[in-house]
Amino acid sequence: MNRCNDVSLPAHRKALRRNAGLRALLVCTAISIGACGGGGQDSTSTTLQFEPPAGLAGQNTPAGGIGSELPKPGGGSFFLDPHQSGNAAELHLTQMSWGRLVDIHDADDSGAERAEPRFRDFVINENVMSDGMEYTLASNPVTHGTRLVIHAKKGSARFDALLNAAVQGLVPIAPKHDNGSSAPPFSHVARNACLVLRFDDLLEDDQDAQLALQETIRTRVGYPPTTPFGARLFFDPNHGGLAGGEFHSTRVLLDLTVSEFEPTPVPLPVNPLGPPASLPTSQAPNLSVRIPTLMHAGSGQFRLLTNLSGTPLALIGNGPVDFFGLTRDVVRGMRSGN
Repeated sequence: MNRCNDVSLPAHRKALRRNAGLRALLVCTAISIGACGGGGQDSTSTTLQFEPPAGLAGQNTPAGGIGSELPKPGGGSFFLDPHQSGNAAELHLTQMSWGRLVDIHDADDSGAERAEPRFRDFVINENVMSDGMEYTLASNPVTHGTRLVIHAKKGSARFDALLNAAVQGLVPIAPKHDNGSSAPPFSHVARNACLVLRFDDLLEDDQDAQLALQETIRTRVGYPPTTPFGARLFFDPNHGGLAGGEFHSTRVLLDLTVSEFEPTPVPLPVNPLGPPASLPTSQAPNLSVRIPTLMHAGSGQFRLLTNLSGTPLALIGNGPVDFFGLTRDVVRGMRSGN
């Protein structure tokens, strides 16, 4: 699931996407949220509760629709995040957090688990536990994949409530530098966690962008964290918005573990444990995520993470930035579990 062409979109493609984004916005505004359901699934309208980033509540989204489940073109469904139709003049990393990566299953009318997941690659709170009545959490000993069974039928109020509860309280990652300029404490991250990077606009998430994620978002480990680390990177298939009649993600998921059974467009070494443990004797960061904002051929930086109109992360308003680096990286330093 890890996912290099010039980052700039042709002018005509940008114009088409801008116009298409406006059309999609008008269509989306006309949708009655209560009637929305997942394509190919039970007719339902789940609403995931979360606090929108400051200044973005209701921006370019259906009234009251943030967090609502909407049909995804081609089948399935997604949850609506705040966005600017892919046309933001500045792109921001509004939140970074971590949790457990699972596939979500529901139960049929008899209470039996459905074999086919309702949502794949969904990040839930690390504290969700099996209780046999509401949730069953199980890991496959061969593939290391984890599934969360919600003991309710999708489309029911019980399923909606339990799913909403499972996604609340993802652990936030504080915006701190990894170069010694930020004071401890640093956020702790479980070694087998999945990091969630949420942005304030629709991302360019086509196949080329997916393949380039190892270049556009870089993970480092060590003291200081300068050694490249092979994490699985992919666009969140469950959160985003519509532009031009197509779904586009607003989030990138960074899975710190790699299984031989998980497809990765870019080959990665199998690593079921995650990054090295941090030292109990040190409060310094040993894990960092860096997102370049400038291309630099001499450094091998030929692509950037952008929104649909080709805008990369802004230097201002994104927390710590490595202004001395050639690619002006937005930085998040943290500590892995020990």
